[in-house]
Amino acid sequence: MPLASVERQRNPAISLPAEMASPAIADVTGNMRAKVYGLCCKLGFDDMATRLGAADRILLVAVREYCSLKSGEVWAEIEEELTLEGLMPTECDSDCLRLALRANECVVRFVRERQQAVLDSDRSGLLEEEKAHYETWRAHSRTVAKAKVDFEAFLRRTADFEALKAAKTEQIRKIAESRVLYADVDSVQA
Repeated sequence: MPLASVERQRNPAISLPAEMASPAIADVTGNMRAKVYGLCCKLGFDDMATRLGAADRILLVAVREYCSLKSGEVWAEIEEELTLEGLMPTECDSDCLRLALRANECVVRFVRERQQAVLDSDRSGLLEEEKAHYETWRAHSRTVAKAKVDFEAFLRRTADFEALKAAKTEQIRKIAESRVLYADVDSVQA
């Protein structure tokens, strides 16, 4: 029983008179879960999910299925009380009870799968964020390394006259290579 209170889970079921509310029903009035469910219904589950962190989205998955989970808790309580009283339900009632309990198991499984999907999604998002941060850091490191190499080359050129002359010669050669000769331009236009 995923929604049962801690006290309810610790204490065994007891048979109550028909005029008294069962613990699962009495729990609705004294528990904040029903109020949170009602508030979330009014605000919209999808709108809230986009603004919440992973832990809160996991809780929101369970809150969204509150009515189904509470219904399953009531059916489990009915089965416990019938067993305590030593009563056997009719075949039709037994089938209905089994169907309701099986449906509740499916809802619980669905909630677990959705919660696991939220966890997996959050982990993959964190991994992507970490990769992006690492790439930024790597690009910065490459930029710093290139600036260091360029500065060292500048120091070599300014400290050594021969290196400065070689750099100037290389610069003049590259400028000359980049110029278009007039003879080449005439052949391109024709």
